Amino acid sequence: MASIKYGCITPCVESVEMPVAASQKFKHDSANFVVLDNDGNVRLALTADTTLYGYAIIPEGRGAGDDDGVWVSSSTAGKDKILIVKDPDARYLIPASGAVTQANVGNAYDLIGVNDGTAQIVNLAAGNNDVVVIEKPGTYIERGSANDAVVRINYSKFQGD
Repeated sequence: MASIKYGCITPCVESVEMPVAASQKFKHDSANFVVLDNDGNVRLALTADTTLYGYAIIPEGRGAGDDDGVWVSSSTAGKDKILIVKDPDARYLIPASGAVTQANVGNAYDLIGVNDGTAQIVNLAAGNNDVVVIEKPGTYIERGSANDAVVRINYSKFQGD
């Protein structure tokens, strides 16, 4: 089932349907930021990525996988398509690596992301990619918790088409 907790919290956002790279593992109860690969497909953003293309709206179900908590794209690149939020002003509720406080607000952070079906989260430890900016602690919205953050993509880290 698609996450009812995490995802875009901004109404009426700019989005586009995009082809997906082969064998991408999007966890339902997680953040799902993506990058654009050299073939024009989106793939899950990984820890080492220095830019972000947008945020994937993951379909319900398993896709090509066998885990109810993870949607997996086809083993053929471009066969599946998913909706990507491309709005630079969109805000997202995502999990964090620890408790988010007012001291984190306004600061840029890295993501922890691996294409293995585990959760993509904001890394509150020091990093150098700074792809997301924390706007508010997750407790700012009703469904958020102390270990969640309201973030936006760092404007200077937006990946172009």
